[in-house]
Amino acid sequence: MKKTSKKTKEVVVTMSKAAFNKLTKEKKRVIVAQDVLDRIDIGQFVPTEGIFCSIRGDSFKDTPENKNVKIKTILENPKQECYVCAKGGLFMAYVGINNGFKIKDLTQCQDTLDVGYELWSDEMKSLKGIFSEKQLSLIELTFEAHSRYTNEFTTLDDISKCYTFHGKYSTDTQRLIAICNNIIKNKGTFKP
Repeated sequence: MKKTSKKTKEVVVTMSKAAFNKLTKEKKRVIVAQDVLDRIDIGQFVPTEGIFCSIRGDSFKDTPENKNVKIKTILENPKQECYVCAKGGLFMAYVGINNGFKIKDLTQCQDTLDVGYELWSDEMKSLKGIFSEKQLSLIELTFEAHSRYTNEFTTLDDISKCYTFHGKYSTDTQRLIAICNNIIKNKGTFKP
């Protein structure tokens, strides 16, 4: 499979929405995982346990007029830092390619633009277009290693595998890179 995103002068250039939408769900998941890796590599995504997505820094101010700004526009600025958990990184990469989500569309915003991790939120409904609920649960459980991410989709064996995977990596960045590489290696399916 050819490379689906590239870094140019510290900017991640992704494929078009039209090209992305022609792909299978499996290939879409691979592309999203690669986009996350590329954004970590340029320092735009900062993997952080306990935060779905927090957009910070001087280049973006949380003001009423910015509520109509599209997330894709934010991601076009390589200097804009986004602190993300595993699902938050996948969400930001996905909507950066495929969706017109605006800041005001983030249903669980706080002052720092943190948004929720719940599978029922509008953010997760969007991401569930390509990832199953079980996959999202396994990914987040592996990243966070916290029991609040267990649910009807996770078995005791899943939980054990996720905690073991989590324990292999000492930093959030190493862990999210390993999760994304696992998704790519397994052709779009996360296997802890």
